[in-house]
Amino acid sequence: MRNSELFSLLRTLNDREFKRLEDFVNSPYHRVPKQAQRLFLFIKRYYPKLRDDAFDKYNTAHKFLYPDQKTVNEGRIRTSISQLKKAVEEFLRLEELSHDETTRSKLYCKALEKRGTSNLFQRAVKDRINNLDKQGIKDIDYYDEMTWLSALSYSHPENDIYNPKITILTKVLENLDRAYVLKKIRYSTDINIRSNNFKDKYAIVLYREIIDLVNSSKFEDVPILLHYQRFNKLTTEFDNYELFNRCLKDYREIESLIGNSDKHFLLRNLISFASNHTINGDKRFSNTTLNLYKELIDCALLIRPNELRPATFINVAVLGSLTKEFQWTKEFIEEHSKYLDDQNRESAVSLSFAYHYFHRASTTNEPLADYERAFDNINKLKSADTSYQIRIRSLLLKIYFEFISHGRDYNDSLVGLFDSLKKFYDRNNNNISENRVMGYKNFVATTQKLHSYRKQGSKLNNTKLVELEKEIEDTKNLISRAWLKEKINELKIKGQKVGEA
Repeated sequence: MRNSELFSLLRTLNDREFKRLEDFVNSPYHRVPKQAQRLFLFIKRYYPKLRDDAFDKYNTAHKFLYPDQKTVNEGRIRTSISQLKKAVEEFLRLEELSHDETTRSKLYCKALEKRGTSNLFQRAVKDRINNLDKQGIKDIDYYDEMTWLSALSYSHPENDIYNPKITILTKVLENLDRAYVLKKIRYSTDINIRSNNFKDKYAIVLYREIIDLVNSSKFEDVPILLHYQRFNKLTTEFDNYELFNRCLKDYREIESLIGNSDKHFLLRNLISFASNHTINGDKRFSNTTLNLYKELIDCALLIRPNELRPATFINVAVLGSLTKEFQWTKEFIEEHSKYLDDQNRESAVSLSFAYHYFHRASTTNEPLADYERAFDNINKLKSADTSYQIRIRSLLLKIYFEFISHGRDYNDSLVGLFDSLKKFYDRNNNNISENRVMGYKNFVATTQKLHSYRKQGSKLNNTKLVELEKEIEDTKNLISRAWLKEKINELKIKGQKVGEA
């Protein structure tokens, strides 16, 4: 019983929502069946601990719902569960509606239109348009709603004078054009900037035509399109650091004029661009990426809705660790883990702490202790998901490498991991984008070379390290570039000390 969809819904409610749900369930207006009301009272006894063993069987619930009946009737209890679930679903719809002014306005205008109250209808449409214009935010949501309002006015039966209808129809198409072009370039930009993560490329229909439209003067009254255009250009000019800064400046200029949906979109695309460079070892982007994530957190835009994606959670922890903001990172992991879904929470937290301790190790007087903590967190991970495994194994490879550097005998483990990683990438080639696979394969090959050079000790020719350093610099797809450079510098310093001795 406790694993039912009903309990999954109830676990998403906070205390205030749960209290409102109680009012909803008991309200005569909503006509929730009496036994469903009693089931809610039974559940309330255990709130907020809705995983209590009391819900593992129907016996306890039956005794509460039907105290005079000795025989447990599971069918009747399931019916009550289904009825209460429907009530909770309706409650959640109304909760969302209470926060959605656009939908409420649409429903009110539609109701007036159906009831033939022409004057009230026209006034409601006009008032809504005036309210939208006062907000000063002309984004996709604005043009979508303006399209809907003008179309509703156009279809109203009392608008039967020819010329005004043509004027209204023109407004419908003007708003529709702007909504469509905004959506097309927005999501085209989104898919382009994330193309490295996709195995198959999507051919965007009418893409060239939309770009030409944006470059024309037809939509000069939609300033956000110009910003979208630059963001879109950023997807094809991956190394244009100046353009990235211009896009970042654009965002700062318009953030007060756009809604949360556009803020979330623009910030995510800035983060995606900066993250790709961070992954490839460009330290210029590490702090910027973390600060953009922090902005998402401060604007309450990171968690949508009420859940945090494990990949995003881990990315933030990695960036916090890379930029050496260890205390902030630790607090982020501890405070935001509650927003992860139950299935992924333990793995995401363990992997995040593994990164945290691994990067902290190089800043402490006892690095080996932190490498061991990172290793312990890796061993807690049980996820077989490819997206986890690809990160787990690459981090484990670096931990083994550092263990050996600090006198631990992990040579066989490291060599074994080199071989198994190559097979792992080949085996999962269809599940990971080509660029990402190449980034990891190049990392393994470079680390293997480093390990073989390290084993040469005093016989190592410094020229080989210089050549490998240039190879690292020139390789396009390569993860952990900064770490690899650090390891080369360590070998150079060690070689110098040997030479001096």
